[in-house]
Amino acid sequence: MNLTLVEWNIQDFFIHLAYPVSEHDIASLSNEHWSLLAKADQPLKPLSKIREIAAVIRELDADILFLCEVGGLESLEAFNSIFLGDTYQPFLLDGNSNRGIESGFLVKRALGLTCKVKSHKDWPVPFEYPHEKDPISFRLAAEAATYYDLGKPGERRLSRDIPALYLSKGNVTQAVFLLVHLKSGYDLAGVDVDGKVRRAAELKALLGIRESIQTNVGASVPIFLTGDFNGRACRSTMAPEFSLLYQTTDYEDALEITKVPLYERITQMTFIRREVLSSQLDYFFVPLAFQENVKEAYVYRYHEDEEEKMLPLSFRDRWLLPSDHYPLVVRMEIDL
Repeated sequence: MNLTLVEWNIQDFFIHLAYPVSEHDIASLSNEHWSLLAKADQPLKPLSKIREIAAVIRELDADILFLCEVGGLESLEAFNSIFLGDTYQPFLLDGNSNRGIESGFLVKRALGLTCKVKSHKDWPVPFEYPHEKDPISFRLAAEAATYYDLGKPGERRLSRDIPALYLSKGNVTQAVFLLVHLKSGYDLAGVDVDGKVRRAAELKALLGIRESIQTNVGASVPIFLTGDFNGRACRSTMAPEFSLLYQTTDYEDALEITKVPLYERITQMTFIRREVLSSQLDYFFVPLAFQENVKEAYVYRYHEDEEEKMLPLSFRDRWLLPSDHYPLVVRMEIDL
């Protein structure tokens, strides 16, 4: 079966509605009127951005979507029913995010696939921050840490979750997808510069989860790793926290498999003072035995009136986009 797979961090995607609405009800609403429909606890994603995200999904004719930063199952179900004509089966389990941004799946109903999702939010992620190993050299971080609840090193868990989507034929698992949203570079407590230590620990947990699932489903079942890795996981520009991925597995990113130039792999832009930083944060890793099944892979660029929009050069430019990430599109053949 040839599938179009789309991984996308859709950025603070909250659709918590205080009133039941239909696609017809919102057809003529402005962003301002839409915002008035929100529950008291959470502002809604702007209507114009939701409409653009839905339009991209329809344009790509996505079969399975792997979505990060979704505001819970309520948001995913509302998006599917109001904006996508109930074309998909939504799957999302609450994880550990303290912002309520979860990872979820949309699987096209017409595929007729048997699906189930399993959470790994309680998977152990034991690690020590630098100040816990050496409180003298990192004394400022050690002092700052006293104001935060960082948990005990041996009792730490994933900062969000790594849910697994199982696709089956009858009762036999045919493929598994692990959806990640690893720790970002945001370090409020000042104890883990760029989030590298926790991100490395979560990457190790991802590989442990993959190994556990592989043991259960058998060596012949492909397990794919996708999502927002929040760092340089590309082989040629790899950050040290991702070295274990290449040292212990035969996985390769779909964009590397299809030899997409590095400058076309950018999935997010950010800005520090006058410096523009472009990064590939989103990946779709494929095991060696299935790399020939990848037919196409690329990063989708937003466009308007059939013309591609320029990459953002400021936070204002980026805010005008439907998300601060670009979708990663992979077309591949999977026996389902």
